[in-house]
Amino acid sequence: MRSREVGALDGLVVLDLSAYANGRYATMIFGDLGAEVIGIEMRPGGRKADFKMLDDDAHPRWLWHQRNKKSITLDLKTEGGLKIFMQLAAKADVVLESFRPGGAKKLGLDYEAVSKVNPKVIYCSISGYGQDGPYAHLANHEPNYQALSGVMDRNRLKGGDPHMHSGFIGDLVGGSLFAALSILAAVVHRNRTGEGQHIDVAMTAGLLPLLGYHVYSHQRPPTPRMFSTESPASNIVPEQSVYRTKDGQHVAISIPEPWLYKRACEELGVPELVPNYMTDDAERSAATRKRFEEVFASKTREEWETFNNERDLGISPVKNLDEILDDPQMRHRGMIIEYDYEPSGVVKHIGTPFIMSKTPANTIRNIPRYGEHTVEVLAGLGYSEAEIEGLQDAGVF
Repeated sequence: MRSREVGALDGLVVLDLSAYANGRYATMIFGDLGAEVIGIEMRPGGRKADFKMLDDDAHPRWLWHQRNKKSITLDLKTEGGLKIFMQLAAKADVVLESFRPGGAKKLGLDYEAVSKVNPKVIYCSISGYGQDGPYAHLANHEPNYQALSGVMDRNRLKGGDPHMHSGFIGDLVGGSLFAALSILAAVVHRNRTGEGQHIDVAMTAGLLPLLGYHVYSHQRPPTPRMFSTESPASNIVPEQSVYRTKDGQHVAISIPEPWLYKRACEELGVPELVPNYMTDDAERSAATRKRFEEVFASKTREEWETFNNERDLGISPVKNLDEILDDPQMRHRGMIIEYDYEPSGVVKHIGTPFIMSKTPANTIRNIPRYGEHTVEVLAGLGYSEAEIEGLQDAGVF
């Protein structure tokens, strides 16, 4: 257990009913910021056989988003389990769930039920498409969010099919980050007015902002350029692209400003390409790309990194996971945190990507074992040792 630092959200109590990253990462952010987060898990063995990984506290998923929380188990389908949940909810500031729409209501722990015992509660529901509407009842996962948001359609290789983004952008951006933002906004509102409220987060809707100004350019020609891909639906932009180096590695280059583009061309020894800046002429653009390919193939990735560090031209090495975990800038920012967790040994964790001068967030206080805090939490609710043993014998946890 690491030393306890006062966090920005000290005193905030959060109940997490979610099973996947969309909710669990959001509540991990609150835990990192000092909130008391209680993750409510199914009883061991209660999940379907092919989802045992969610019961495994040494699985990468657990290490990914369960730090700085308490972990308890409850069978919410039992009278005793539902009673304990309601006792916890009555004292909580925030309840977060990610059941399919209607799932929480079937269990008797939806916003309507919880708000009766805690009118000031902030209750957040995260789902793929929202709590209502024509898609609300449909099964959904990351590919579905990206497909229905337009993000996948904008991610194509030249002449190819749409590609799924490899990052968990639906879960984390569309879900976790917008959930955390809206919950904090609701906390401010409640502190000002005393009112709790229900928050409905739809992950697919949360991806629409990633389309950026393309949505508006689509309505107001000319068609927007796509800097991140080489789609046949857009202009090829050699000024913002990826190139192979002499050693078979890659570098990314981003020189969109005219003055930086001009200086880069001069430093790279291709001043003849300066007139081709952001050209709409396909042949000239292709010629620029071909020349850049030749230039970047002349040095290794490490040589280009040194070259850029000396000249500041917007050239970056494309790094793999091992390199990122040892990256000097990431370590300087405190983004790589090493923590000794009993089942797995020392694990490198990704920290919070912001720095707060008064209430630092990058401290791992604990990583719970599955259900580790059940007895502690029940005792905190006033249950005696005999009552807790009786609940366990009855299969409540």
